[in-house]
Amino acid sequence: MIVADARGNILVAFHRVREEQAAPTAGTVPVPLALMVAVDAGRVLLVFDRARRQWELPGGRIEPGEAAADAARRELAEESGARAAATEFAGLAEFDLAGPSPDAPRRREFAAVFRGGVRASATPFAPTGEIAGTTLWTRGTPLAGASPIDTRIARIVLRGAAG
Repeated sequence: MIVADARGNILVAFHRVREEQAAPTAGTVPVPLALMVAVDAGRVLLVFDRARRQWELPGGRIEPGEAAADAARRELAEESGARAAATEFAGLAEFDLAGPSPDAPRRREFAAVFRGGVRASATPFAPTGEIAGTTLWTRGTPLAGASPIDTRIARIVLRGAAG
């Protein structure tokens, strides 16, 4: 286990694999999600999810027939208004997720994680029914209400990009 959140969700591992293994139907495991670590001048763009009441990485479900990278870019634009100038595959995040109730079964899920440069500070943001706001987070700086899982993923991705 790398980190857990208050809801009982666990980031089990971060796998540095080839991008082909992140396709929704490729490899040995399903990859239904895509996340974007969007970086603006060294800071990570986070969005405030109204339902989960927390700051998290932009991302969501990969639609049928959609490539994981396209899903990550689409979710970034839908949730923040920002567009990634270029993206690179960073790896697969592996989760052990709690069910909707304490007696519900847990499930294993994977997310394709991408890194992209953005100019979020120059992008106008309009709140939606899903996303209440955006912020630029500096790694190592506490942010109240931030998902410990998403900030850990961001740290892992940034550390990998630096070295």
